[in-house]
Amino acid sequence: MRAIRTFVTGESVRVTVPDASALPAPVCSAVVQAGRQELELNASRRAGRDFFLRATGSPLTGSMTLRSGLLLRHGPLGGRARSGRVFTLDVGRHDVYGSCGAQVSLTELASIVQRISLRDSASGAAATLRTGVSWARRRPASIAQMVELGDGQGFLLDIRQARSGSARTQGLEVDGGRLSRSGDGERVPYPGSTDDVFDVGAVTARRG
Repeated sequence: MRAIRTFVTGESVRVTVPDASALPAPVCSAVVQAGRQELELNASRRAGRDFFLRATGSPLTGSMTLRSGLLLRHGPLGGRARSGRVFTLDVGRHDVYGSCGAQVSLTELASIVQRISLRDSASGAAATLRTGVSWARRRPASIAQMVELGDGQGFLLDIRQARSGSARTQGLEVDGGRLSRSGDGERVPYPGSTDDVFDVGAVTARRG
């Protein structure tokens, strides 16, 4: 089975898993930097957003309409204002959401988000950054892709956008990159049927 997925940064990748019975909609992530502030940016279908809010224990307590017309909903990260903020945006078929530190005021959050142009497609939501914001250089974009197998088993592919000098030198050479088993510290939550934490196979995708 194969599918086209789009990083939040806008670049697309073809995911091919011959033995898969299904490749559900993924969760795509990247980090936006505005000066010294960082903003975690995720894009997925509604189930991924709801899982994010539930897993972090973050209620949405307020909203504001941006100049672009998008509705920015926000709330305290983990239910505690001192821990930071969470936010969500509806972009067509996808939800864009994330978090920022407590030092980022609501006004600053809105200002950063308004410098991010979002577009929707069948393969995912993507962002184009305007003046004053950039992609965090040390935080590569990633796609968390669940792979379902016909016997009821499954695993999670953590597909990471390659940076110069960052590609893994170990692992199985596959079409477009290298496949390796992630370490215990890289196990990540994913919105599965039981909200489990899955083992991750990490793919570092080459450019070009």
